[in-house]
Amino acid sequence: YILCLLITFLLLCTLLTGCSDTNQKKGTLATDFEGIKIEFINVGKGDCAVIHTKDYVFLIDTGYKETVEDVKKYLHSQGIKKIDGMIITHYDKDHIGGATEIIDEFDVLAIYGPDYVDEGNKYAKFMKYLEKNGKRYLLNYIKEETIIEGENISITIYPGEKTHYEKENDY
Repeated sequence: YILCLLITFLLLCTLLTGCSDTNQKKGTLATDFEGIKIEFINVGKGDCAVIHTKDYVFLIDTGYKETVEDVKKYLHSQGIKKIDGMIITHYDKDHIGGATEIIDEFDVLAIYGPDYVDEGNKYAKFMKYLEKNGKRYLLNYIKEETIIEGENISITIYPGEKTHYEKENDY
């Protein structure tokens, strides 16, 4: 749900501004709107997007573990060393697969995730990683509308409308 809203917003911005640039070599789709650059990194069937300004970087999902090298390469190519917020839409492998490697390699200041406990292996491994590495404090569960503000940027994260869904993708 969160990802769908974000993608809808981003596509609307692209259509309204006419400033899109598709770069097949890098495997990204980029839009630059008044100093806010939004890029979708090609991670196969998974999801990974970067929103950045001159001062802030937000990563939405990390794709698969198998594609995290592409994500890291792209972030390095942009000179990114710090990620102000890593937003995990849900705990499936195509959304969280590369999260631990991103956290290991970049200075991640906060992680935002949906407020539910997944019984899957990826969720358990991620939580164990955070605990083992003393990074559990980074995780903020999104229980209500959350606004992250910085200079010239404001990101609103909306939680799921319900507290329980049959399908994990609906969180």
